[in-house]
Amino acid sequence: MYRLPSPPRGPRGSTLIEVALVLVMLGLLAAIAVPRFLAARSRALQTEARHNLKSWAQAQHAYHQETNGYTQDIRTLGFTVERGNRYAYYFGDDSKCELRETATLPPMTGSVECIGVDVYVHGLDRNDSKPAPRRFKVIHLGPGDATNVPGISGPCPGCNTDAVAVGQLDDEPHGVDTWYIATENVSIDSASDICGTERGDVVPAKTPINTYDDIECDI
Repeated sequence: MYRLPSPPRGPRGSTLIEVALVLVMLGLLAAIAVPRFLAARSRALQTEARHNLKSWAQAQHAYHQETNGYTQDIRTLGFTVERGNRYAYYFGDDSKCELRETATLPPMTGSVECIGVDVYVHGLDRNDSKPAPRRFKVIHLGPGDATNVPGISGPCPGCNTDAVAVGQLDDEPHGVDTWYIATENVSIDSASDICGTERGDVVPAKTPINTYDDIECDI
């Protein structure tokens, strides 16, 4: 017997179970992808500190060749950091700091030995302009003294000078990203509260080291 063909079926709707499975899968993908994206973004931001500290050390090297000494005043050194910086930089006395709170920097008299975070560009509160670095201690493998306080130490011409960069890369208040550089070889003291560099590692002169990694170390 001949039978009429069945009419074509319309599109089948998704069941609640199928929708729930899709949502769970999307949630899992987001849980994996978002932290990785944020970590990659933070890693990119860390290049700012490395680049500026290396440039500062190179400028100090050139200055030392001419004068047999160093200077904490970055104006005398002929060094600065471009606007938009997410890190604060300490080269000596942190009371002599260029605070970047307005579109045009106000004129400063005297030496400049510190640069604050550009809170104007990033829309931050002025209290965020000078984050304090995580405490750590280095051992100088040269004539300088064993301090991590930014500035000149030891008798010149065989002296040393240090600098520190500090930035808040996430919303976790436990720690801040801290970078350190010296013009002589150093080693990280075993008693230091660090996370990012192995204690006892010898770090060559003019090499930035991440003494506290704000990405990996916050709890």
